[in-house]
Amino acid sequence: MTSMHQPIWMEPFLRAIVNPDVTLPVRVQSVTQTSFGHPSQWEGWTATDKLILVRFRHGQLWIGLTPDFMTTPVTVLQAHTHGDGDQDDDSYLAFETLRRITAGVVEWP
Repeated sequence: MTSMHQPIWMEPFLRAIVNPDVTLPVRVQSVTQTSFGHPSQWEGWTATDKLILVRFRHGQLWIGLTPDFMTTPVTVLQAHTHGDGDQDDDSYLAFETLRRITAGVVEWP
């Protein structure tokens, strides 16, 4: 179970993969939630003018970076975690939960 105090990537059991080729933390300047569930999704722009894409569905969190919508994103983080929905619906993730579990990997506005 994810601790309420530490980011998912710091848990003792490997539940997340962080790309070692990406400079961390990724600093996000703006973000918009584009879908609130099934899946939960966000899009935004980083301080280095990269598009950040976030998707959470069926307990799988994925964050990618790309220069534009036409280029395949580079994975920053891929993780298995519990969302904020009930046990039968693990496709909802609140922004505050996203912020907490990605601390140290992404700096959200």
